[in-house]
Amino acid sequence: MYPAQLLVIGLQMSILLGGGVPVSFDRETFRLPVMRVQDMVAGFALRPGLDCSTGWAGDDWCETTQPKPWKTYGLVLIGRLLTRLEADLPNFVRTVKANGFTSLYRYTHGTRRDPDGSHTRVLDLGGWVSYMDRTINITDLLVDRMPAQYIRPDFDLRQAAILHELAHAYAGAGSVPEEFLDMTGWARDGAGSWVMDEQGMRESELKLKHAGEKAESWPQLRDPGVVGLPGPDPDQKRRFPTLYSMESPAECFAEIVAYVYFDRDVSDYLDARIIRWIRTNVLN
Repeated sequence: MYPAQLLVIGLQMSILLGGGVPVSFDRETFRLPVMRVQDMVAGFALRPGLDCSTGWAGDDWCETTQPKPWKTYGLVLIGRLLTRLEADLPNFVRTVKANGFTSLYRYTHGTRRDPDGSHTRVLDLGGWVSYMDRTINITDLLVDRMPAQYIRPDFDLRQAAILHELAHAYAGAGSVPEEFLDMTGWARDGAGSWVMDEQGMRESELKLKHAGEKAESWPQLRDPGVVGLPGPDPDQKRRFPTLYSMESPAECFAEIVAYVYFDRDVSDYLDARIIRWIRTNVLN
């Protein structure tokens, strides 16, 4: 579900909940076309992106996303991570598969489905998850342009971004456990919208994200050094690893899962209760 991150990379809820679904989508009869398997790793199938020759989607989908096959470099990158996760986090991987996410598809660009059913290209999206058709979708941004050395030489943002998307698949349909929401300060306001304790900071994040300065906002949204947020108690550590964590409860969950697993220094800035909860309940 982050956007060119992790940490998108990511799951933008409008994309996560509807990415790539044709206008004529019928929940009862809809079936994805069967794309050839290029590789099988840890029980996941790596497949080319769904293209218009299948009759699955309209021409604007293909023009927007530009489906493509996996190349060796991407197969190796994804394969190494999935093999590692299967060994380290068997229950996590098992839940992802039980939720129906067993294939990763390859595209040149990300996409957003607009209200009229058309698709708009999203250049700063490294990956997205569609809950309707149970697909994990990976773009060039993640495979080819994300830094292999991000915070430190041993922090590979590409792999963190993949785990971010898998965390969306783990949670399923955008749902996040209540206990996690309580710890991270998310709640519904009177209008039913998600708000948080640091709502002023969140609104600044949303403004930055939608300001159009993608090249500048993307690294700022994902740089751990940008978020100087304490917890409710000034003596506590903060509850978010990145500004992008404030996008929504689903993005918050995916970001934190990825950073808890990959950032060896996460305990220096993230509340210990949250780290403990993620390791006990998710990363196992």
